Amino acid sequence: MFTKKTWLFAVLLIGMFVLSACGKTTTIQTDDGSVTMNAGDTSSWCQTGADWNYTGSDGLVGEWKIVELVSGGKYDNLCHVIYSAMGSEMDYYFSEDGETGYFEMTMPNGQTMSQSWSK
Repeated sequence: MFTKKTWLFAVLLIGMFVLSACGKTTTIQTDDGSVTMNAGDTSSWCQTGADWNYTGSDGLVGEWKIVELVSGGKYDNLCHVIYSAMGSEMDYYFSEDGETGYFEMTMPNGQTMSQSWSK
């Protein structure tokens, strides 16, 4: 469903978001496509409601939307982002430094696939 190139692009997006000073709409062109980021209040590194969209050179269109900074549980102090592309959704949870996180996806049979990642 997702190619290695798509995963690398996704990690790039997370890194750009964490390291950028988002407070307005910004579009970045790369060889792999374009990324548009929208953010409001920049007082939080994980601003609820901020989003960014991209269009890949292969025609893949995706959207990332920040849900919240999680308080408590397995994902305590991680930023929860929903990624949508091609009719599917994944939940990403990542640290402020962007070096660690998790992603979860609910499969058609109702099972949830969860995977951690780190730099």
